[in-house]
Amino acid sequence: QCSFTSDQSPLTSKMAPFVFFCFLLVLLTSIAPCSCSDSSSGGGGGGIPVGGRFSFSLSTFDQTGRLAQVEHATKAAALGPPVVAVSLSSGSGCVLASVFATPSPLVEDDGTARFVRISDTIAISHSGVSADGRAVIAAAQRMAVEHAYTFDEDDVPIDVFLEELSALFQRYTMKAGSRPFGCSVLVAHLPLTDNFEDAATSNGNRYCRLYRIDPSGSVQMITPICCIGGGNGDEIAQALEERGCAEAASIEDAETILLDVLRTELEKDSMTSMEAEQRPKLAFLSSSLTRERGLAVRKVLPVDTAIDTDSNS
Repeated sequence: QCSFTSDQSPLTSKMAPFVFFCFLLVLLTSIAPCSCSDSSSGGGGGGIPVGGRFSFSLSTFDQTGRLAQVEHATKAAALGPPVVAVSLSSGSGCVLASVFATPSPLVEDDGTARFVRISDTIAISHSGVSADGRAVIAAAQRMAVEHAYTFDEDDVPIDVFLEELSALFQRYTMKAGSRPFGCSVLVAHLPLTDNFEDAATSNGNRYCRLYRIDPSGSVQMITPICCIGGGNGDEIAQALEERGCAEAASIEDAETILLDVLRTELEKDSMTSMEAEQRPKLAFLSSSLTRERGLAVRKVLPVDTAIDTDSNS
């Protein structure tokens, strides 16, 4: 009997891993039917709510008919610096401005062009995730170059440009394994004199028209004042209307009004509890689009810091 007992102990030790594996297999097979029944009771394949989310792919509508990723991208676009454009009613052009902010006083530029020339008649700006804005602007420039090479035209038609750029935004809302762009785009279009017959509006004006493209790919024409990015765009637009920025006599006057309103509104919103001497001095990027000079961009530093510097883009 003693020898029989000693022979069985090695066999039992060898069978222990196999018994444990069988126990895990039985446990998993008993849990699987419960999870399947829960998913089938989710309302016609609606997915299992987990932490406020659903078991959909990123490009699938949820049960309420919304795309959560597009909503998140819109919020990301609103976190960028405010970009404001004003079209002059005289038809001489438009002015654009944005806050110039760097992570450190030692950094002169963050490497992201805020206002970019696409053609002689089209300028573009972006706000939101800077990396996404750079990718969108690079794609827009490539569209203009390919159109000029294919059709031997210096200026891409604005309707073609808007259609292709909005299609790029929309494509990434339904493309598998990707996410929407976390930026909004402002497009300014100033028709040239020789293209006036094609670009004239119903009332005969040839003013600069402003368009906004959001992360979903929808295009809106917003004239004469268009705002994208952060900040209170409604209050800024109302202040510009009260100051008569769109009716300014010249580009320089409109630029002065725009920068003054931006500085006032941004300081009022962000530094209401600080003393005047403690408020940080804001720097701006100012741009103008005219038929004579095209797109001109300059950096406007605080008055007590340095003299304004001009640059053409």
